[in-house]
Amino acid sequence: MSGAYVATAVGRNAWKSLIDNSSLQPNCNREGINSVPWNVAGWPRTRIGIVSNQEANCDSPDSYIGIGGDGGQCNVSGYSVGDLASCGGDNGDKNLAAFGAVFVR
Repeated sequence: MSGAYVATAVGRNAWKSLIDNSSLQPNCNREGINSVPWNVAGWPRTRIGIVSNQEANCDSPDSYIGIGGDGGQCNVSGYSVGDLASCGGDNGDKNLAAFGAVFVR
């Protein structure tokens, strides 16, 4: 993912409300555009979305909700659009595909 990180302040609950029965780990919660909390191949990141972690840092995230998702740990790779929660999401482990559209004005 190229381009700078642009933070948003939508909030964790708003992201979770986009997909029924979604799940995220409780910490980190880095949301925005180009959310790549730990820039190591294979770890979760999103083009537009939120990335979370079970530890109290953003060094090894295992969950996301968003568009342009990539990566996954604990033997799970997520969909490019949807919810991935592995290694202890707040609503269990999930791998939910979704439909998303980005409108630019």
